Amino acid sequence: MVSDQKQMQVNSSNILNGSKQNLPTIYDTYTKFKKNSILLIISSLGFLANFDELVYLPALHMVVQDLHTTDTLGLLTTSVYVLGNSFGGLIWGVLSDCYGRKSVMLLGLCGFVLSVASSYFSPNIHIFLVSRILQGAFICVALIVGQATIADIYPPNERGRAIAFFYAFYFMATLVGPIIGGPLSYRFGWRSTFIVVEILTIVLFILYVLLVPETHQYIIICKYHKTGTKLLEYDLLVKPKLQNPCSTLAYLKETTILPYVFLLAIGYMSMNVAQTFASIELSKVPYDYKPDLIGMLYIPISIAAFSGSIIGGILSDYTAVRYTTTLKIDEGHVVPALLFCIVIY
Repeated sequence: MVSDQKQMQVNSSNILNGSKQNLPTIYDTYTKFKKNSILLIISSLGFLANFDELVYLPALHMVVQDLHTTDTLGLLTTSVYVLGNSFGGLIWGVLSDCYGRKSVMLLGLCGFVLSVASSYFSPNIHIFLVSRILQGAFICVALIVGQATIADIYPPNERGRAIAFFYAFYFMATLVGPIIGGPLSYRFGWRSTFIVVEILTIVLFILYVLLVPETHQYIIICKYHKTGTKLLEYDLLVKPKLQNPCSTLAYLKETTILPYVFLLAIGYMSMNVAQTFASIELSKVPYDYKPDLIGMLYIPISIAAFSGSIIGGILSDYTAVRYTTTLKIDEGHVVPALLFCIVIY
């Protein structure tokens, strides 16, 4: 009798598992065309996030002269932008996890439009600094929510290529931003760069509203459940709650993570210092270069950043298994990047 009951439980479990395997997944709710459309718009927003940071760099010396300030405060306009990026990222992540991707993205883009307008009309360096930190804080929503959207619509075995496409657009702005910003500033003044950013933002805002749906997986599952359609993940997700945005900083206490964070910070800092100081120093004697020429001189470092991201991704995938098995560490796929950092820096 007992054995019969066990057999019935096994059979019912097998039937349940079999029926569950026949359910569509949340990734099946998007067609290939829809996924590609969403990815293209999200990647364009990633382009905007980097383009906004770099487009006015060739004219940094003009900013210093026009606002009657010092080189130190002029350089600070790029530092506070990155600072806004850092703190804004912590906030947008937890908000999008709790309230959904689309509403949070639209909120961030609206704030970004206003902060870009504030930068354009800034009468002095103090208002400009405040505007720049707000720009950095608002536009980083494109990076945070953009990557979360990719994780929502692409299964793990397709996600890597989608992320690679996203960052290809992001690093493309490293090349395009200074090349456009230099000649534009030389002909029409440094404030004209913010007009270009504003127009691009409004266009992408409209496309996002029209073509990108809400993709938060919990919201999608609830939506289909109300129509009587069950998805494979219907019992795996729980209702999201608002988390402490600083909770992720606890990972910095992990000794296995600190070396990678340190080297990444050194590399990123070195690249940004070179980009920032180049504009100021190349505009002085003995060079006395104009913004249009300074913009062209950003091409080598831009190509290096773009090609380095592609090569790094290939090396990361190629060595993931090899170094994980030989060195017995989960982070084996970042070993090549660490070696390159040690050699270069």
